[in-house]
Amino acid sequence: MTSRLVQVSVAAQDNAGRPAREGYFAGPPAVESHGACAQALRLAAANPLRGAAIGMQVKVQSNPLDWWGQSVIVVIDPHYLHFEGRDGRMHSEVDLVFAQQTSNGRIIRAETKTVQYSLLPDTYRDAMEQGLFFEEPVIVEIGSARLKVVLRDASTGALGSVLIPVRQR
Repeated sequence: MTSRLVQVSVAAQDNAGRPAREGYFAGPPAVESHGACAQALRLAAANPLRGAAIGMQVKVQSNPLDWWGQSVIVVIDPHYLHFEGRDGRMHSEVDLVFAQQTSNGRIIRAETKTVQYSLLPDTYRDAMEQGLFFEEPVIVEIGSARLKVVLRDASTGALGSVLIPVRQR
């Protein structure tokens, strides 16, 4: 496989400070059924490619992951999430999946979480500077080769993901 370096320059930023270009039109946020959302998360977890539309970091106690239970901390860059202001708060909803995969990509365990953020103005400002944090305890299953953490903005469908290897016995 050949890779090439692609450089893109953007002359403007949108109101959230993200790169933007003139002429782009974003329609209303998507509204999906629970089934459609679950299907999108399953497909994203099974996809060998990494999602890159949402910036995120994953902090773990050991890399590669060890076999005991440990906390996985996801740090989300909120600049890439859709927030809606209402009732004096900024609201957003994300779906997360923690999928343990074999070396050939088969999912042997997946935990799905939905997180709803309802941030006061000061908390929203802090989140924009420091990120949004979510912690999930994970016990690595026998046969796991990696943990794939997938993040999905519930209103736009944008995805981000990170792969973490598992220490082999």
